[in-house]
Amino acid sequence: MAAEAARAAQRKADRLACEAWNMRMRQEGGPLQPSPSLRAAISGGFRFLLVQCEGCRTHAYVDLEAVRRPPGTPIWRLERSLACDMCRAKNNRAPRAVIQRLTCEASSGT
Repeated sequence: MAAEAARAAQRKADRLACEAWNMRMRQEGGPLQPSPSLRAAISGGFRFLLVQCEGCRTHAYVDLEAVRRPPGTPIWRLERSLACDMCRAKNNRAPRAVIQRLTCEASSGT
């Protein structure tokens, strides 16, 4: 019973950390450091990362459960490896994708 209470408390702490990071991203721009880890984002219910291509301004959602990085990787470190596939197909060059926020659902405002 104590173990379940500890897991619930950790999930709540992870969710609050993600919400606080999203709020700071909105206010100050990003990617801000420190950020929640992949593990914390998924545990807190924020499975998706909303990104925007700097070239074509298209928005996309990255499923954090499909990201092949260690679970302790901070979210802000993902930005360097994000690129737009549509721009790469057109220009043979992929502009950087910029992190917007963590979300609970693809196409969610949360």
